[in-house]
Amino acid sequence: MAESRMVSSELAGELRAAVLGLARELRNLGAEDGLTPTQTSVLGLLERKGPLRASEIAVREALNPTLVSRVLGGLEASGYLLRGPDADDARASRIEVSASGRALAVAVRARRTRWLEQRLDDLNAGQVERLLAALPALRALAGQERGDGERR
Repeated sequence: MAESRMVSSELAGELRAAVLGLARELRNLGAEDGLTPTQTSVLGLLERKGPLRASEIAVREALNPTLVSRVLGGLEASGYLLRGPDADDARASRIEVSASGRALAVAVRARRTRWLEQRLDDLNAGQVERLLAALPALRALAGQERGDGERR
């Protein structure tokens, strides 16, 4: 049991370092458009799942409501978001991406995908096969175990 925990601890440390390194590189690709990582994340969420209330964004992104309000204000001022009435709650609004916001979110996602494709091209066939085999476990670790093709 102790040996198993040591392996798990070592594996967890190595996996953490690899995932954080990838996340840092991918996050930096959103900065090329003048967005913060949080703005990029919120814009992507709204592009995929919107329209949403600010409170829903706060929960999904694990952000405090004050920060969400500032992020939404910045994105709206840049023309990337639209606010509309919430049919279920007159005190709230529904937030969705504008056409320019959608185009930016798609461009950031495409840039990140191209970056990963270039890195994958640098790997040998065996490394790519091992990555493919590890994807279900990585999705499970990330809480994305769905098999229906929908992204979270």
